Amino acid sequence: ELSGSTLKEFLSKQLPEYMLPTFYVHLAELPLNSSGKIDRKNLPEPKIELQDNYVAPSNAVEDQITAMWSEVLSIDKEMISVNKGFFELGGHSLKAMVLVNKIAKEFDMVFPLEKVFEKPTIKEQAEFIEINQWLFNDNATNVPIEMVQEVII
Repeated sequence: ELSGSTLKEFLSKQLPEYMLPTFYVHLAELPLNSSGKIDRKNLPEPKIELQDNYVAPSNAVEDQITAMWSEVLSIDKEMISVNKGFFELGGHSLKAMVLVNKIAKEFDMVFPLEKVFEKPTIKEQAEFIEINQWLFNDNATNVPIEMVQEVII
């Protein structure tokens, strides 16, 4: 029996990244409808398991973003590690747009869609938000230049 990681490694050599499945479910046989086609309604939901390298949110911003991811991705909050990528957990461009809107409303800031692709983890997104909040709350006089460059870029 193949593991999900072995299958993913094999498929990544055959298919472009965007075509790789997010989850793998092992089945003895596929459920078929009366026409002999795959009965998609009877396929089991993929089970997301807590990873060995799970890292819990370490501050309020990470916790808020984790809650947003949980809602957008329909995954229990306790299963989302701050170091796991949005797209690894089943996110895609439409869900990224929903996430961007939630972040913008929650933190009262512009959060560009491309930042979800550039900073796909909760930890990276939280750092970006914290730097922006700090910069735009009259603290810009003592900001190290590399922090300003990171926000601009």
